[in-house]
Amino acid sequence: MQISYRIYHFFSFVLDIRRIQAELTDEVVFPGQLAGGGFCPSLPAGRNPTDSTGTTNNGWTLVGNPYNDDESSTASLPFAFDLFGTSYTDIFINNNGNLSFGQSFVTFTASGFPVSGFPMVAPFWADVDTRPEEVNGRVWQQTIGSNKFAVAWDHVGYYPLQGDKRNTFMVLISDGTDAEMGLGNNVCFCYEDMEWTTGSASGGVNGFDGTPATVGVNEGSGNLGYFQIGRYNEAGSATSAGIDNLNGQSYCFYATGVNVPPIVTGAPEGNMVSLECDEPLDLTLTFAAPEGDDTTVVAYTLDGVSEGVVDGLTVDIQDGTQTASVAINWMPSVAMVHVLELVATDTEGGVTTVPLTLTSPGACKTCQERLTDSLGMLYSYLRTANWWREWRTALKASWAKTYIWWAVNKDGCDYKLYKANKAVEKLGCPVDDASPFSEICEEITLAADCLEAECAQ
Repeated sequence: MQISYRIYHFFSFVLDIRRIQAELTDEVVFPGQLAGGGFCPSLPAGRNPTDSTGTTNNGWTLVGNPYNDDESSTASLPFAFDLFGTSYTDIFINNNGNLSFGQSFVTFTASGFPVSGFPMVAPFWADVDTRPEEVNGRVWQQTIGSNKFAVAWDHVGYYPLQGDKRNTFMVLISDGTDAEMGLGNNVCFCYEDMEWTTGSASGGVNGFDGTPATVGVNEGSGNLGYFQIGRYNEAGSATSAGIDNLNGQSYCFYATGVNVPPIVTGAPEGNMVSLECDEPLDLTLTFAAPEGDDTTVVAYTLDGVSEGVVDGLTVDIQDGTQTASVAINWMPSVAMVHVLELVATDTEGGVTTVPLTLTSPGACKTCQERLTDSLGMLYSYLRTANWWREWRTALKASWAKTYIWWAVNKDGCDYKLYKANKAVEKLGCPVDDASPFSEICEEITLAADCLEAECAQ
């Protein structure tokens, strides 16, 4: 008897909306349409980011000395950039992941905003090192039309001369009239693959720990003219300080003193979630009020109903000072489409709305089919088991087979669920991959989950 089954696994949607793996000689394409209606241009096609022999490519120009640690270069803007009410037509492009105004800024150890005396737009303020030659990437600049200017840190390493991990990120500034950035927005941050946070001179070890990198905007007076998207000094995305939270993300906003509404991280591309059959969803979004004294509160509607309920779907909201999180878990048993709308509001009335469309074809098999397949898998194991050497595990399988036999051959949803759960208990599920019951446990657990959803209807 041939047994068919499907091994499913989780997709990591948190902080990975669109992560593009690229070799140094390949084109790096940032997400086309960004949150808030922005757009980050592609970096030059066919370039080698470690090669400084070509100083221009497709409108991009290398910034200053391509091999440096803490240097700055100046650039003139063809428009007036408004930062918290002050207009600037000249900027300093600082190697350490930021733009400053009025003077260069070579400080390599980041601090949290506000910072007095230094107006700054910081897509990733940290100790960037574009040395040594032919190892780390470069910093590029481009004037786009008459109202937009872009700077890209392309595969850049960290101090001192480290290229084992590289970051690629970009900032765009405008006069607020660029439709691609979103009318009214005058700053966009874009992130591709982010792999490190901290140089060793800032307490980092192998690119992490130490003083966190800072992402945000600073007016420079030391007062409330600032906002901060986050600070990062950890690998992964387990906490808000994890660098993977920036991978594939983009943020556009209005840096002119008007309240910035909560900024969302972790939303899937196009706000669409399309699951395969039997695929569970485990998705977490965060909403951060960039002004540090704000509180963020999230509410939701499901298919237009406030806090609506659907079997198999849970929405766990944790409101908090500055940052709120929303954990979404879904194990659909039938084909369905739902619209889950999240609305985040900060203390000053700023509102961010994320309408998520959730689509699932439902289960690959019926509950009864899963029970039948589970029974066949148990029979198959018992026919080949060495009862002399494996009598303990074979006895467990024999008991589980009896429970599943009753579940297959008797009517009543609750009865079937009870027997399936007894089989799960007898086998000790879940088990690790080395267990002879790993595939059997997976199928019986899917059958129990299916029955639980079916019995609740």
